[in-house]
Amino acid sequence: MKGPLPLFPERHVAITVPVRRTVIGLDVLRFIAALLVVCFHYFFLSWIEPAGWGGVRDAVGAEVTYSEAIAFTWWGWVGAELFFVISGFVITMSAVGKSATDFAIERAARLLPALLVFSTLSLIVVLGEGLLTPGEAFYRWARALVLLPSGPWIDGVIWTLTVELVFYSVIFAVLATNQITRLFLFTRIVAQVLALFWTLVAVNTFFFDLGLLGTAVEYILHRYMFGPMLVTTGSFFLLGMFAYEVFTRGLTVERSAYLALTGLCSFGAIVAKASRSVAVTELQQNMLVPALIWLLCCAACALSLAYEKRNIASERVRQRARALGLVTYPLYLVHNIAGAWVLGRLYEAGLDRWGAAVAATGVCVAVSYWFATRLERHMHKWVSRSLKSFSNRIVHTSLASDVHSR
Repeated sequence: MKGPLPLFPERHVAITVPVRRTVIGLDVLRFIAALLVVCFHYFFLSWIEPAGWGGVRDAVGAEVTYSEAIAFTWWGWVGAELFFVISGFVITMSAVGKSATDFAIERAARLLPALLVFSTLSLIVVLGEGLLTPGEAFYRWARALVLLPSGPWIDGVIWTLTVELVFYSVIFAVLATNQITRLFLFTRIVAQVLALFWTLVAVNTFFFDLGLLGTAVEYILHRYMFGPMLVTTGSFFLLGMFAYEVFTRGLTVERSAYLALTGLCSFGAIVAKASRSVAVTELQQNMLVPALIWLLCCAACALSLAYEKRNIASERVRQRARALGLVTYPLYLVHNIAGAWVLGRLYEAGLDRWGAAVAATGVCVAVSYWFATRLERHMHKWVSRSLKSFSNRIVHTSLASDVHSR
């Protein structure tokens, strides 16, 4: 869909450019990212993860190993980092021309239906298989539904949603304070701060000990809480935001520099994360591989965006790409616990380990497609209407109170 929508240049003067609300390259990349995560969980984490955590290994519930696939699957977690880049692009695009309330309602309506359905499905699997005590299971389920920034959750993949929620909150605050015209100014300031942080990480790691400053940097780097705070994850969102700016307003030397800066920070963040992975520390895998795969995916998407900006795809191609994009979120949520349980039962029923994994993935894709095309749209409308009605009641109550006070 095209339409004249306001943007926010560096001089804070609003301009109008045609913007598409769906981008084929991003929808395809989103689906690929989800498949990378599925492969990581099924072919690596399902037998590497310690038993008793209530995660993917326990959900499989069978001794299935894929040791020969380590080199090809251990890095699949970079799909989550690809999601963050895509969110930076898509959420910036969705914020254009929106009020803070409309933005919040749109995001809630997008997140909540699948979160509720598939977290509950994971709860059923966990309770049915006795993977956790009922009290612990319901505790994790409740934490998942309210997206508490720290785990445990009923499904470990929810950690990425907590990071996304903080990013949404930042954009909401920008809209609520009418600072949207300065958004790209803010992104430049934050990019420079994060670049300083990753520079300190690199110096402390590869060159010389920074003493107390180095200790503080290492503390931030290794503490999970700084992921949801966007310290160690923020560069991915910024990269997507700068990509959106380039997509809508064109490439300049300055924008190229910020793309390179945030891309380099993100590359370093992936290398730092990989260096702590069991695949690197115990299985002798190369810590650069995840970062290179991530970079390759980003480069392919950039080429796709450049092509799409100059060429209008047919409606059929656009619809198919959009279908892949819609399937991604429910696929991400359903595969790790419910899908892993299906994998284990198929294996116990007689399928070989590879066939069981492929079939389980197919089941998850089918369930996700049904949910996205059938159930989700109705739940999305209901959540949107409910939140809008609630918002209107608050506004009317506030106005009535104001009039009465006068």
